[in-house]
Amino acid sequence: MSTIKSANFDFVQEFNEILERIQLFSPEINKGDSDIARALNVSRTTPSTWRKRGKLPLEAIIEYAKKQGINIHWLLTGEGEQGITHLSTTSEKQYNDNAHSIYLNDNDAHKRVQERAKPKLIEFREVLATLDKKLTIPKNEQYETIRTILFKLATQSECDKEEYNSFIDYFNNPEFAMIPGYNIQVSAGHGAINNEEQPTRYLAFRHRWLKYRGFNEKDLVVVFAKGDSMEPTISNNNSLLIYTKIETIHDGSIYVIRQDDTLLVKRVQRLLDGNLKLISDNSAYEPMLLTKNSFESLDVVGQVVWIAKDVG
Repeated sequence: MSTIKSANFDFVQEFNEILERIQLFSPEINKGDSDIARALNVSRTTPSTWRKRGKLPLEAIIEYAKKQGINIHWLLTGEGEQGITHLSTTSEKQYNDNAHSIYLNDNDAHKRVQERAKPKLIEFREVLATLDKKLTIPKNEQYETIRTILFKLATQSECDKEEYNSFIDYFNNPEFAMIPGYNIQVSAGHGAINNEEQPTRYLAFRHRWLKYRGFNEKDLVVVFAKGDSMEPTISNNNSLLIYTKIETIHDGSIYVIRQDDTLLVKRVQRLLDGNLKLISDNSAYEPMLLTKNSFESLDVVGQVVWIAKDVG
């Protein structure tokens, strides 16, 4: 019978906590030896022996967890999800092998875990070898940091290959600034907003071009256009580069405007009476008049300074 004991180990507390978790699946247990023995499929005197030795009966506990479809790690520590019944038969076997290898020092299970890990290890080695070929920067401490970041990105299940390669280009060519893109749609129709604060992608722009335009990269973001009201200038799903440091509105330029909970992308015209007209380049849409009285609810997010288009 495999057991565990450590320097700072309180058997009574640990065993009682495990029994409390077992009670969630076997409510008839009241921590009496007979009930414990019945649940863990051991003789009536065995729990008393465990107490005298002050050691947890890992093998019996793990067998109980497997029988009940319980997460072994959760049953022993209280951490993670309770159940593993959602796993396939193959995944459950792999999971149990991991538990036997970690908690019971089962050599056969450990060998099976290592055998399953081989394809991943090969994949990781190939990723690192590819990175070492593609990264052209000096191999110093900074190189190791960049290599680690790119490795983590490459091994994510939802890794965007285009974004991944743009990161490599960025690190190899510091002449590029990486501008964050957000999963926010600005309406070129009747208004849409998706509040998501974390960047979901990055686009590379040359520092030389940013300097020529007078932009600081920290004042730029990329968003998506939604709708057709700005056709043919802006089409649905076009990427828009927005300059957010707005000091004045230039007549005839295109801006992203927030009014209440709506984001719009429109061409702005200043009127002689101080009001603003929001114009759609698509003539099928009527202009929108914003009076001075409505300016309090108006927020100019930024000016559209670059549009990415698919052609053909």
